[in-house]
Amino acid sequence: MNAFLNSVKDDLLDVRLRLAVLVLAIALVAAIAYAVLGGGSSSVPATATTAPVVANAGGISVSQTTANTAEPVTETTNGAAHERGGSLRDPFTPLAAAKSSTTTTTTTASTPSTSATTPASSGGSGSSTPGSSTTPVATTKPSAPSKPKVTTRFEVTVEFGVLPAPSIVGAPVEAQLKTYSDMALDEPLPDKSNAQLVFSGAVKRAKLEAVFTLTGEPILHGTATCQPSPTQCQAIRLQVGQIETLESIEPDGSPVTYELRLVSVTRVTRTVSSASAARADVASAAVVSKVGRELLKRKGLTTASGLEYSPSEGVLVPAVPAVPGVRAHVAAKRLRHGR
Repeated sequence: MNAFLNSVKDDLLDVRLRLAVLVLAIALVAAIAYAVLGGGSSSVPATATTAPVVANAGGISVSQTTANTAEPVTETTNGAAHERGGSLRDPFTPLAAAKSSTTTTTTTASTPSTSATTPASSGGSGSSTPGSSTTPVATTKPSAPSKPKVTTRFEVTVEFGVLPAPSIVGAPVEAQLKTYSDMALDEPLPDKSNAQLVFSGAVKRAKLEAVFTLTGEPILHGTATCQPSPTQCQAIRLQVGQIETLESIEPDGSPVTYELRLVSVTRVTRTVSSASAARADVASAAVVSKVGRELLKRKGLTTASGLEYSPSEGVLVPAVPAVPGVRAHVAAKRLRHGR
């Protein structure tokens, strides 16, 4: 044994191994010094521990989440942990929306009239500024100017009278005629006590004409047209310049001859500003003889000519059949078309 130890000693003290032994000794001393001096200042890695849930007085549980120094941590009242992504921010730095709201509020207070008409917005998002009243402004559409209304009426002038009997057979006779200007509807001719004709109104055909209802059964001579038909002559229609003679019997039994001449049919137009004024003008223009109207009703000749008066047009138009509902329908249609 001693020999073995002495051999080992000799090998260690050998010049070639002396340097290696010295290096190992220095490394051993440095390791011991690091373990003694440096180990006390090094931090021990923290172990993740979960604290038990403690119920507070309000019955709300609070739990602690895992500590992570690299990310922000939030806690909710029910104990669940939610981590919000994104960069950290200083909680004491005012938000941009708060600055804009403060500025807008100051402007609203200094200019109340502006805030009452223009809704304030925050950051261009269109939200109303807190504290400012926003009243919508009612925009009124300008009404279009009413179109002028044109009313039309017709003035009829005739000459009517008794044609005297010739003193000599074949000798010309000068008629003594009376002029009737701007005649009223249903005006009797020559007068109400001896009505031979009743003026019914003007009518628009190829030319302007006038219609007269016969109250009796005279013998007609002339160029007038019978209404409603040549075989049932209850009225006559004349053009301007035409002449018609009527042979009739007076109440005392003596024969008499009347002559009717249509002098003129004049169209009279008037422009009014509104529809109500137009209706009033039409109503005032349609002057009706009550005596002649009653005479025609009594004899059943109100629509003997097959025509009836249209106040909107101021002329005679085809009469509507006396069927329930038909007259109202036709009257409404004429009103829509301005007839």
